[in-house]
Amino acid sequence: KRLALAQSHDITASVTRAGARVMRGRGRLDGLQAADGSRQVVVTAADGTEERLTADAVLIATGGHPREIPDAQPDGERILNWTQVYDLDELPEELIVVGSGVTGAEFAGAYQALGSRVTLVSSRDRVLPGEDPDAAAVLEDVFRRRGMNVMARSRAQSAKRVGDRVEVTLADGRVITGSHCLMAVGAIPNTAGMGLEEAGVRLKDSGHVLTDRVSRTSAPGVYAAGDVTGIFALASVAAMQGRIAMYHFLGDAVAPLNLKAVSANVFTDPEIATVG
Repeated sequence: KRLALAQSHDITASVTRAGARVMRGRGRLDGLQAADGSRQVVVTAADGTEERLTADAVLIATGGHPREIPDAQPDGERILNWTQVYDLDELPEELIVVGSGVTGAEFAGAYQALGSRVTLVSSRDRVLPGEDPDAAAVLEDVFRRRGMNVMARSRAQSAKRVGDRVEVTLADGRVITGSHCLMAVGAIPNTAGMGLEEAGVRLKDSGHVLTDRVSRTSAPGVYAAGDVTGIFALASVAAMQGRIAMYHFLGDAVAPLNLKAVSANVFTDPEIATVG
């Protein structure tokens, strides 16, 4: 977490030196495009004060936040989402990881390597259901041989604290216990309350912003990049989308995003790399 904060500070300092103004607050688009092609953005600060900005182009890069199960609300102490887990000041003795996608598999493998006893709860037939089946099978075999309890075809229904323990109830009635539980059940894009649809920005059913290959949304002058688009949740892809958006706005020659050439990595041990 300290490394992430240091990186954020470095980026803030870098864009400030470049002449950009950094504001702290929540932004929203206000209405449709003006006759002169400009857009209005309203920024609300923590103290409630608002400032209206006029822009020739707007880039939506608000990311996402952890998805939650109604009966498994994180408390930041024993039941955690994938942002809260970085605040732990001690190694979990027995960690239950709910969700076997990339995030769940990476955390499960990392904490097992650090010495935690790990149970990985997967609602699917195998870990990493979105990755190559053969590669995922190798990883799952390694997890099991190293002592991880991988529970396939097991859907978590609820999680609750019982003293200094956590009980996770599965859909079939089984109950598993641990010292901590990490909920890694996906992400929700940060698009609510931003006035996007009112500004003409089309959203997918999932809430993600719909974009074309040069990061344009359906609203003229509005671009989107990163996890908010639902296109490969990778920092490298987000940066690429942002660069493409700004080059396009400035009228420079730019190659559209080519998903067939995107490389990705799952940071487990063994690692899994893919292209396309």
